[in-house]
Amino acid sequence: MRPSEQRWARGAGVVGGALALWAIVMWLAARSARLPVWSSSTWDRWDSGQYLSIARDGYSFGPCIDVANRGPGDMCGNAGWFPGYPYAIRVLGWSGITHQSIGRWLSVLAFVAVLSILWFGFLAALPLATSLPAMALAAVFPAVVYDGAIFPIALTTMGMLGALAAMQRERWLLAGLCGAIAAVCYPSGLLIGVAAAVPLLTPWLGTWRVRVIAAAKVAGPVAIGYLLVLMNFRRATGSWDAWFRIQEAYGYRPSSPLRTLGRQVRLALDHDGRGWIGLQTVLVLGLVIASGITAAKRWPEFGHGERGAVAVVGLLWLVPLIVGGDLSLYRAEALLLPIVVVLARSHRMVLGAAFVIAVPIAFGMARLFFLNVLI
Repeated sequence: MRPSEQRWARGAGVVGGALALWAIVMWLAARSARLPVWSSSTWDRWDSGQYLSIARDGYSFGPCIDVANRGPGDMCGNAGWFPGYPYAIRVLGWSGITHQSIGRWLSVLAFVAVLSILWFGFLAALPLATSLPAMALAAVFPAVVYDGAIFPIALTTMGMLGALAAMQRERWLLAGLCGAIAAVCYPSGLLIGVAAAVPLLTPWLGTWRVRVIAAAKVAGPVAIGYLLVLMNFRRATGSWDAWFRIQEAYGYRPSSPLRTLGRQVRLALDHDGRGWIGLQTVLVLGLVIASGITAAKRWPEFGHGERGAVAVVGLLWLVPLIVGGDLSLYRAEALLLPIVVVLARSHRMVLGAAFVIAVPIAFGMARLFFLNVLI
């Protein structure tokens, strides 16, 4: 077997092993909740219905009438959810397969792509002593249950990781196109645009003109993707700001990150089963601190994609803490998976400890999701 074939074969084995690990944890969690893990309905929870309704009937937007916890000035409908994922479900639904099944397997395939990009784009070039535990951590990453659910989490993560992997190889336009996928699927996906600062602030790439063009190739498609989202809301609902007006009802406003973090961490003391939510936030805090230390120590060795990951993950972690409101922080934490790119440069003991801690939390959070506790 040729060396290139050996690399691909080993990579396929590693990705398959990580996927199997994820599937085993999800199966055990579903089994404990007395649900069949292979049934698409098991993965259809809360906001899944919003995405499926958009795929089936399109967008709705109007005043809230007889809706609990909503005032007379509030707006209701499904215009509070981005179109990339449900429109993909609609198009694939032309095949005759149910939207629920398509949404489920679209997420699973996107998660396979996430693991593949992570390995072939970053980890395969690192020593096995750190690359393998990093892949194992990705398989049981906080709130990883959402990567298989009828949510756009896996598709958004795929777009972000694809952008970072392209940046690692100085494929700037490809990075922007991948980032655009994230931007049209989920509001937080827009934050991948901050990675454009990496080529802009890297003097050895060339003159300022070369760097500005590179940055524009990264940020431009992301900005265009977001503009298309707004244009779609205008077309579908008659209002450019439909998404913002729906979100107003959830009480999002500037908040102290420390206060939000403290409120979330205190959930770890709950004895009604929701303690996993707080424990996950504690784990995420530890991962963020570890990645910051690793970045400070290894920064000169980082490629463009790894540096972009530091900036993007920092915002993905901090912005939800500042926004506050009724935001499901645990779901936002699932989008931090690109942090594994940075943590893979840390010591294998750090990765091993993170993996051991992450396994029971991944199980506990998946069980809460299947039991309809997580939104």
